[in-house]
Amino acid sequence: MFSDLIVDNFTSPTHAGEIDAPVLVLENKDPVCGDQIRIGLAVENGQITSARFRAWGCATSMATANILCKWLEGRGVQDCAEASAEEISALLGQLSPEQRHCQHIAQNLVRQLAAQEAWP
Repeated sequence: MFSDLIVDNFTSPTHAGEIDAPVLVLENKDPVCGDQIRIGLAVENGQITSARFRAWGCATSMATANILCKWLEGRGVQDCAEASAEEISALLGQLSPEQRHCQHIAQNLVRQLAAQEAWP
């Protein structure tokens, strides 16, 4: 069963697509199910000005990508990088056990952001 949050973000994604010449690209793939999310970011003065995704897999992974892009956009890169795993999980709301792999994908994407050595 899908939550309203997942249904809304899957059926009406606002951040699907690609950014021309993204400053940062985050990408993660679940090795078990094969779901994959790639997020391109435009960044100016340490602020994420635009976030767009491409996702392959289940409805929850596509919704996760959209939710994460909405959360990233307009925030400081440093603030996003400091987000806890719990904060990222809370963005997705209540997920069933078979949907929780999407939490891990989202958390890994934010960890990639945190691992950047220099902020554009």
